[in-house]
Amino acid sequence: AGLTYPFIGHILIDGLDVRTEKAKLSSKVGWVSDRFPFDMSRRAHSYLRSLGEFSGVTGSGSEEHCAYLLDLVGLSDSAFQKLKGFSRGMLKRFSIACSLLGQPSNFLMDEVFNDLDPGGIDWVRELLVALRGNNCAILLTSHDLTGLESIADRVVILNKGELVSVVPTRTTVQQNDTVGIFEIDVVDRPDEAAQLLASIGRVWQAPDGLRIHSSTVAGGQLVTLLVQNGFRIRRFVEVKSVLKDAYAKATGGAS
Repeated sequence: AGLTYPFIGHILIDGLDVRTEKAKLSSKVGWVSDRFPFDMSRRAHSYLRSLGEFSGVTGSGSEEHCAYLLDLVGLSDSAFQKLKGFSRGMLKRFSIACSLLGQPSNFLMDEVFNDLDPGGIDWVRELLVALRGNNCAILLTSHDLTGLESIADRVVILNKGELVSVVPTRTTVQQNDTVGIFEIDVVDRPDEAAQLLASIGRVWQAPDGLRIHSSTVAGGQLVTLLVQNGFRIRRFVEVKSVLKDAYAKATGGAS
């Protein structure tokens, strides 16, 4: 994902070998690091254009494309500021903009929810749902199991560096009739959202939004359904987390 070339082993992405065809893969893989390996003396817009050359974003349209990405991640007002003046949340947003430069179909994201405020977390969640809807493959790491449960198709659990379990979230929800209780707060049209959700589960009003119980639909599917129907989600919380239970069983209760 970075500039260093691997010198041993083989990993195939879209049929291309990372070790021997890394240059071709630069435009096919978007990377969001938990750290910020940037030149902090550079200004956001010009730096994004420079980084875009690694992903094949060049020519007369590159300036407009970079301006669009900075606006997409909420940094248009800071486009000509130096990165050293950015907060950690702003740097995370800039990192996400970098990952989108070449319109890749694959993403590597390390703790993508870290450093973001609640609004930023909701925005990233909606972005991931949209990318998945466009047939993008996303591999991300996170300690937020409840957040993962609402968007991931499959979760790999590691303990002390070793793989201990693979959890298909949709299947797990279907097999557990006590799971699938979600609390959802939409920005507007809550009555219409309730009618839509009532077609797939039992819906009732909670103090902080709508609650839905469904034993057949995973959290990610609920988010996708709402976004596809034009609803903006302010908050999405699973009242009971399947993954937390699965993690405890797989690791023997390790924290």
